[in-house]
Amino acid sequence: MRHYQEKPAKARDGNPLDSWAYPELIWKIKPAVIGELGNRHGGTALATGHLLDHLGPGKVLAVDINHDQLPDVVRTFPRIVLITGDTCGSFEEVRQHRIPGVKALVIEGNPHTYQNTLDLMRAYGPLVSAGSYTIVEDSSGHHDRDEGFSLVPYEVLETSLSETRSFEVDRSRKPFMITENPMRFFKKVW
Repeated sequence: MRHYQEKPAKARDGNPLDSWAYPELIWKIKPAVIGELGNRHGGTALATGHLLDHLGPGKVLAVDINHDQLPDVVRTFPRIVLITGDTCGSFEEVRQHRIPGVKALVIEGNPHTYQNTLDLMRAYGPLVSAGSYTIVEDSSGHHDRDEGFSLVPYEVLETSLSETRSFEVDRSRKPFMITENPMRFFKKVW
């Protein structure tokens, strides 16, 4: 197993084709709770909140260590619940918002270190509903490379899959073929 630098990712924009998959997936699953782990400026939280407007009741749990940079439109959006703190440390608060019997989806966009990503997948995986997903953003980082952006090591996703049989990679979720996230969509099968 390779050893990776444990430092947060550099800020960067992802591939816009990746964001096209979110509306299709959310429309198909119809989650009532979307957990966004690491929301930075709140763009994904706002976009997914607007998608929920078309599905009925639902909320986005936006968890980040700091919400100082969020614009007012995100802070005041009625479907967004801001949870300030470390995402692993905020697990219990997030879990309190989970509604038994409703679909939940998790988007992991946190600082991408090997251990942090693995810890989040272990902690938040049980909150995801069967048939729903954990979406791991920026999952192309470091695969077969010793340098470059400090993104989610591809190998952490392999480790996570080897630890549980309740998730599988759903490669059908990347219909545009050009992606920053080759193993991004983890479907909960049971």
